[in-house]
Amino acid sequence: MITTRYNIISIFTLLLVFGCFQSSSEDDVWYSLEDAQKKVADNNKKVMLNFYIEGNEESKKFHNEVFPDETVTQKMEKYFCSVQIDANSTDSLTFNGLPSTEKDIAEMLGVTSYPTTIFLDNSGEKIIISSGYMKAKIFAMVLSYIGSDAYLTTEYDQYVNQQ
Repeated sequence: MITTRYNIISIFTLLLVFGCFQSSSEDDVWYSLEDAQKKVADNNKKVMLNFYIEGNEESKKFHNEVFPDETVTQKMEKYFCSVQIDANSTDSLTFNGLPSTEKDIAEMLGVTSYPTTIFLDNSGEKIIISSGYMKAKIFAMVLSYIGSDAYLTTEYDQYVNQQ
């Protein structure tokens, strides 16, 4: 009986340990805004800001259907430090070195519909704003277009036709 109890505890402990250290693809791609801005300063990635509000169906659909997509996740990891921002939140954070709130950042960047995704270069300058829901395949294409710097030399429609 004691041996069985120890075996069950040992198995539970192993499952817990391996469960905690196992990679979870979607959760691993999200950073705090401060961490994202620090990280992109040291590498060739860009910042992707995903603005949402709780209870918004389009935001929920984007979160549940697009971000878990394997291709989307791979492109987010490859090209971006991604940040989720609740546009109704008064949680404090730092943006471009200045104290702010999530709500203030949404207002400052002119976000008025949800979901909205804003891409920033590694110096914090806006590259493009994309509003509304889009399917995973299309969003993955947008991620590649911006992440690969194709936006610097090629119109989006031309880029899509070349793929």
